[in-house]
Amino acid sequence: MFWGLVRWLSCKIAMLIYEFMRMTRIQLMRKMRTIMRMPLIKNLPYLFSHHSHAFAISHRSKGFSLIELVVAMAIFVTISSVLVVSQRRFGGNTLITNLAYDVALTMRQAQVYGISVRRVKAVSDPEGIAQFERSYGIHIGTAGYYILFADADNDKKYNTASNSATGCLSSPSSGLPECVSFFKIEHGNYIKQFCGGADCYYGPLASNAIDRLEVLFHRPEPEPTVKGYKSGALVSGDYGSASVMVSSPQMATKSICISATGQMSIKATCL
Repeated sequence: MFWGLVRWLSCKIAMLIYEFMRMTRIQLMRKMRTIMRMPLIKNLPYLFSHHSHAFAISHRSKGFSLIELVVAMAIFVTISSVLVVSQRRFGGNTLITNLAYDVALTMRQAQVYGISVRRVKAVSDPEGIAQFERSYGIHIGTAGYYILFADADNDKKYNTASNSATGCLSSPSSGLPECVSFFKIEHGNYIKQFCGGADCYYGPLASNAIDRLEVLFHRPEPEPTVKGYKSGALVSGDYGSASVMVSSPQMATKSICISATGQMSIKATCL
C-alpha cells in the first residue's frame, strides 16, 4: 500500500509538470491572476473543485492548479525524507550486526585453532612439537581494530609489536610475529565497550578499569582465558567471562557475549 501511494504521487507530479509545460505564458499568467484574486479560505472548496473556472486552462483543456502541484510536491518531499532517514537507519543496523558477527566468528576461529592444535610456524622447534602447543586468541584494544593472534612465545599475551595501524607485520621490532589476522573497523563503526568480568572499558573520556582485552584458548579445553590490561600492565588474568559492545554512528549497538564455558552469542546487551 505504501509503495502504491508513492507510485500514485509520482504519476500525479509527472502529470502536473506535463500540464504546466503545455500551458502558454499567457495561459499561465491568467491562471495565476485568477487564483491570486480569489479569497483562499472562503473559496477553498471552490479552488479544489475540478468544476471551478480556476482549474480550467480553457473550455477545451483542463489541468492542475498551482496549489495542487505545491501540495503534491510537499507530500512527495516528506515521504522521500522519511524514506532516506529510514534507509540510513536500516543500513546502520545492518552494518553493526555484521560487525558483531565478524567479531564473534573471529573469537570462534581462535577457539577452534586453540583446541584443534593448529601449527604456529613462528616457533623455532627442531622437533616440531612446540609449534602445536600454543594458544590462540583475540586481542581487542582502543585503536579501532581487533586481531586474531597466536601466542608464539607462550607468555599468554599478545605481542603488540606484531602489527602496525594497518595490518600484521612479518618482522616485528621486538619479539615473535604473533599477528595472524588483522581486522580494521570501518564505516564509522567502533568498539564502544569491552569487559572482562566486571572490569570494563567505557570510552576515552571515562574512568576505565582496563584498556585492553584478550581472550585466549588452549587445548584441550574450550573454556576461555580472559585477561585485562591497563597501560600495558596486567589487571587480572582470571576473568570468568567477557563481553564486547560495538556501535554504529547512529548509536545502534550489538554485544558479543563470551561465557565461562566458551559459549558465544550476539545480544542487545550482556547481563
